[in-house]
Amino acid sequence: MAKTDEVVSAKMIPVVQGIVDWIEAHIFDTLSVSEIAKKSGYSHWYFQRQFAMVTGCTLASYVSRRKMTIATIYLTQTQTQASIQSISQCLGYEGQAAFCRTFHRHFGMSPTRYRRDTPGKESNLQYPLRVGMEIEQERRSAAAAADRDQRMVFGVMTRRAPT
Repeated sequence: MAKTDEVVSAKMIPVVQGIVDWIEAHIFDTLSVSEIAKKSGYSHWYFQRQFAMVTGCTLASYVSRRKMTIATIYLTQTQTQASIQSISQCLGYEGQAAFCRTFHRHFGMSPTRYRRDTPGKESNLQYPLRVGMEIEQERRSAAAAADRDQRMVFGVMTRRAPT
């Protein structure tokens, strides 16, 4: 049986979607995980666990991947090529070095090399999440399949005793 911490309550789905919407509205700001979690009204650790269970990725990873996706648009798909410094400032990074480290960690190359070598290539991008009942239904189905109340023992189907 799943631990209670591993079960996403239905009330968390709209909370997570509200936070995703808030992140999208503030994606160009300097965002911290604790600041975002605070907006949820839940504790930092509880909200991070719930966010990961609902979305399949951590809160920090989601924010970072969204910012990197926007950076690739600025690097390759804009008419005027913005400087790396201006892109890093626009996305709320403390400095160009922090932006370049994150970009390299995400794409395996520098922003300058990405601009030069991968115009129009869409790999490793994160588009805004739409959290909904479909995600929760998929998770519950997977959990039910993994934690059935029936199991096969010596070729005979047996029921687990209720706990």
